[in-house]
Amino acid sequence: MSKLKVVSIGIVAVLLMVVPAVAQTWVPVGTATGGVAVYFNDNNEVPANVSYLRVQYLNSTTNVNGAHISMFEPFKTIFGDLGQYGFDLIAISPTNTKPSSSLPALYAYDWNGTNPVPNGAVLWAANVYSDWHNGPTNPSATVLNSSLRGSSATPVLYNLTSLGGGDFKADFAAILESDGFIHWYTPSVPDTPFLPNLYPFNGKFLVTGTLYYYKQQDTTPGMDFYQGTMNLYAQAIPDASTITLFTVGLLPLGAWLRNRKA
Repeated sequence: MSKLKVVSIGIVAVLLMVVPAVAQTWVPVGTATGGVAVYFNDNNEVPANVSYLRVQYLNSTTNVNGAHISMFEPFKTIFGDLGQYGFDLIAISPTNTKPSSSLPALYAYDWNGTNPVPNGAVLWAANVYSDWHNGPTNPSATVLNSSLRGSSATPVLYNLTSLGGGDFKADFAAILESDGFIHWYTPSVPDTPFLPNLYPFNGKFLVTGTLYYYKQQDTTPGMDFYQGTMNLYAQAIPDASTITLFTVGLLPLGAWLRNRKA
């Protein structure tokens, strides 16, 4: 079966959108280990039959915890990362034919000191899981708090390369729009807006990655899994203080995209 279907889901046209002329500066937040599961409407695994995409830690239809985040400094200290964070995303495909009642939904949660309280559906979230050291890698771990969350994303790059033997490599990049706040786990700490505050970021995040599909590992009818490591970045405010505080590892988006397309 042809795997040239996989993450395309009818949006390739926007995936190759024009990059802004002014380079944007992105500061590395960390990595997310896992992959993207492509779910189909049924066992007919063709491009026109994709139901939805889901970021997961494992190649599984039952353990659907998000990819495991490992943060870099200064974010590791800012968010108190001990290994508890997961990156979750569910995107419904334009080719979905399943009734909405049968589709999964991703909800943001706020920890009230005793229980996680659902606070509306979102497209993506950086979640605190109940296992503080293993996060979503523990299949019994559940979401306690959605520290970062958003309901929109803009794909900016997608390349699919055949590796032969039915295997494929997918390179991608997308800008995630947050709701503009950091939602702290501690209930007594109010949500912090990105602007203005002491953190020089505007609430936009970039996720990039190179993921691999291996045909011999495809044992689940109706779902394909692209595995690998995703890279997470935060967009810095372009001023002198930003450059002074975060001079290590700055990534110009334009240069990154040019290298990927070369």
